[in-house]
Amino acid sequence: MKTPYATAFLISVATIAPAAAYTFWLMRPTTMNAAESASHLPLETGDAFEVKNVGSIRPRPEAYAPFAEEDRLWRENAVARMLAAMRVEGPNEEWKPSAEQVLDDEVYFLARAGRYVEAAELLTAWLQTHPTDIERQITTARLLGQTDRLRESFALYQSVLRARPDDRVVRTEYADALLWSARYPAAVDEFRRLVNSNDADRSARLGLARALAWSARPAEAEPLLSRLWAEAPGDTSLRLLLRSTRANIQPSSQTAERWIAGDDSHWPYGLALARAYASEGRFTDAARAFDRVLADSASVSLLTEAAGAKAAAGDSTGTAALRGRALALAPGDITLREHYAQSLAWSGDRRGAISEYTRLIAVADDAERRLGRGQLYLYLKEESAALADLERSSQMRPTYDALAAVGDLYRWRGDYRRSRTAYNRALELRGGDSRILAALTLLRAAERASLAQTDVADEPGWTLGGSYAEDNAGFLLLRARLAFGFTPRPKTSASFGVEQRRISHRSARAPETYLTGYSVEGAVQHFFKRLQLGVGGGIARHALVADMPFGHALAATALGPVMFTFRMASGPAYPDLWSFSTLFRSSADEGIDRPVRARTLRATAGMPVGRATVEIGAEQMRLADQNIRRSVSVVVRQPLSRSFRIIYSAGSLQWNGGSPTYWDPRSYRHQAIGIEAARNVGSNLTVAGRALAGVARTTERVPLAPGATAIPSSWAPQFSGGVDATYRRRSFDVTAGAGYGRGAPREGGVPPYQALNGSLRVRIGLP
Repeated sequence: MKTPYATAFLISVATIAPAAAYTFWLMRPTTMNAAESASHLPLETGDAFEVKNVGSIRPRPEAYAPFAEEDRLWRENAVARMLAAMRVEGPNEEWKPSAEQVLDDEVYFLARAGRYVEAAELLTAWLQTHPTDIERQITTARLLGQTDRLRESFALYQSVLRARPDDRVVRTEYADALLWSARYPAAVDEFRRLVNSNDADRSARLGLARALAWSARPAEAEPLLSRLWAEAPGDTSLRLLLRSTRANIQPSSQTAERWIAGDDSHWPYGLALARAYASEGRFTDAARAFDRVLADSASVSLLTEAAGAKAAAGDSTGTAALRGRALALAPGDITLREHYAQSLAWSGDRRGAISEYTRLIAVADDAERRLGRGQLYLYLKEESAALADLERSSQMRPTYDALAAVGDLYRWRGDYRRSRTAYNRALELRGGDSRILAALTLLRAAERASLAQTDVADEPGWTLGGSYAEDNAGFLLLRARLAFGFTPRPKTSASFGVEQRRISHRSARAPETYLTGYSVEGAVQHFFKRLQLGVGGGIARHALVADMPFGHALAATALGPVMFTFRMASGPAYPDLWSFSTLFRSSADEGIDRPVRARTLRATAGMPVGRATVEIGAEQMRLADQNIRRSVSVVVRQPLSRSFRIIYSAGSLQWNGGSPTYWDPRSYRHQAIGIEAARNVGSNLTVAGRALAGVARTTERVPLAPGATAIPSSWAPQFSGGVDATYRRRSFDVTAGAGYGRGAPREGGVPPYQALNGSLRVRIGLP
């Protein structure tokens, strides 16, 4: 069995061996060359073939030479065949490129040389004859963009997109061009189309985010950038763009907390959270957030902002500490030092605040700084130092706070004259203030503008004044007055004066009738602890009329917040009744009538009700002809601001009898509402005005018509208004005012009743 197999094996070897030897001999040069390269090639250890150094695999030069020669011969033959194939209609004509090819070649070489303008001109000329050549429109648009002819470039892009609206490559190119040329709204539109058609296009989403962020639309860009950064958290440029975009957003506290959770290393996110807390009114949380921010970064502006959050949270000590840190960084900042002084005062460190105010005053003396330091001295009960600062402050720039404090200090010292002057000036700046009304003693009540009738003696110094009053019923009263006031004792003031008068009656049916006259008067008032008493009187002399003495007495007191004033007066009736006939009336039978005298009793009470001031008054006037007039009035002033107040006025008037010499309706009821304004113009001028409109009901005293069963009465609109201005200096003041009133016709007349009044006063104070 073994012999046949062995024989077959030997025969096979004998047959194959010569062929193998011959093959090996033929491949020996290549094999040897491969053997030489084997040292540079790694051994294969797997099924995948891998070459690390391709340059090491190359034929030997002698083996390569035949192939190179064959390649040369083939190229020569191939070129000849190609030229022969491209010849047209004749054996002697050579190949010529097409017009498109010539244009493209010229454009290519011009663009490569940087001659974009010439290249663009060539393409523009071509498109004039080939307007549908889309590919060259695209090339032209690119070249026009290179030459800054953006309007033409964008027009071509739009033309291409109208023809090929789904070409994302061109639309992307157009959107990028819009973006980098700062056409952000248009870029937003193009990128949004790309994103809407394919939300997976990351480059389009990035372009849209950039266009939104750079076009000041950070709130729309932020969600896109957040998503992009979440997809590639290692992209630092994207993170910087996201941070800069968020810097332009005012987030809610929830949004800021989300930012911090995603990027807690960026401290401005903590600042955004602190500001968000502050805007939401969560000042305690804001203060804590600012503390965390200040641990990473501290600047004057940041410390000041954090101090504001502490102040809103009610942390006076923390506020002062932060402002102190800020001042340490900028010791020359005067405004910052002033805020620091205020914070120290608020925190209770009054000595420290006084030291800061002293430094500030040494740099620049200022009314506000003097006021601040004076109030601190007042809290520390150092009255002499407080008075010096407060008086200096009011001299530099009169303010309500300084004048009210000066009035308090002088009142506590018993110097009522100076206290009275300070309170009066404070009330001119803030009339009817509830603080003064609630705490003012008799001295304050005597000087309130709304209770001006409590003055029975002129202010110290010389006073020169004039006034007029007239109506369309024919009455006219002119006055000119000179008075001198002085203080014989600290709690006593006195004055005397003379007055020239002219009283007229004018009528369209008769010549003007008038009388002239003058008066001499004197007055004195004394301030007790809680009571003011005053008396005054004189004599009035008029031509053709008997001399008339006049006098008045005053008592005023304060019970808690309520101020009471009682006044009695006796004298001529014409200043109150506005009637010439009460002074002079000629009768053919009886000769000249005696002047009508009036005795008046008036009581007034004023009190604060919340922020409003309520004044209630009642008056009874008895005339020499036995007629009696009774009236009541209510005035309510509600402040709207430091400059404006709403005024409501109502009242009624009744006569118990009639007279032919003056207006005497059975009853007159009225109510009106309006506004009063007062404004400081500069530091010395105060201007005030008021206007009220309402209705009045008049019941006239006229005979009843036959068959009538009721006394005739009517409702009519009424209006009153006025303006006052006071210019005050340290040694003098000037006051001017005017008023106008309009109401129902009197005693059945046709035109409505109208009245005017005005005054001017100049006072020169005592040194």
